[in-house]
Amino acid sequence: MVSRFHESARFRNLALLLIFSAALILRVCFVAATTPSLPDDTDSYRAIASNILAGRGFSMDAATPSAYRPPGYPLFLAACRIVADDPMVAIWVQCFLSAMVVLLAALVAQSVVNELFSVIAAIIVAVDPFLIGVAGQFMTETLFAFLTLAAFFLLLRAIRSNRLSRYIAAGLVAGTAALTRPEFLLFVPVALLGVVVWGRRRRRYVATILFLLAAVVPVGAWGVRNKSAIGKWIFTTTHGGYT
Repeated sequence: MVSRFHESARFRNLALLLIFSAALILRVCFVAATTPSLPDDTDSYRAIASNILAGRGFSMDAATPSAYRPPGYPLFLAACRIVADDPMVAIWVQCFLSAMVVLLAALVAQSVVNELFSVIAAIIVAVDPFLIGVAGQFMTETLFAFLTLAAFFLLLRAIRSNRLSRYIAAGLVAGTAALTRPEFLLFVPVALLGVVVWGRRRRRYVATILFLLAAVVPVGAWGVRNKSAIGKWIFTTTHGGYT
């Protein structure tokens, strides 16, 4: 029985490794084939990142402090530019993060269903045409998908292990995801409900408070910045509409 379990786990790990590799190659090849020149910066994310690196602050026009875009993705682009002064580096990093989404989807599926479904989930995510396409664009979706599944996975691990440090980690990632796309804030009350309902009786409410406080930290820091720079308590973005 034990040997059968190890054999099954070995097969799953090998399958996931192959799927991850295939997903990464697929995304890199798609970007290389469809992006002969630098993708457009229609949402000014690269412009904001350049202004941050130049010491001009979080601004779209290099002069006026802005909260029109949430800070998560521009800060990600700025971090990539620090590593290498080439805008395409961020695209290649996105290809890797998009492939990591495949593994995270598998881990989440394994946690809530079973090992077989984890492989099926990985295959579905690996060939998702939308995820493949946005990996080569200066858009928030790839980073957001990665942070969303990372927060979900960490929260599942926290609930099962009842370790407070994991609740804190899940909350920090959840807050960061909310600063990438504000609609993730809708996930936070659902997550809190999940902790209360499925969390172990011991430490359940302490864990709930720690998760919420950790999620508030990055969002609160952004609000403080906006109060200081713009004069208003803005915790997400001043951009409306589809956001």
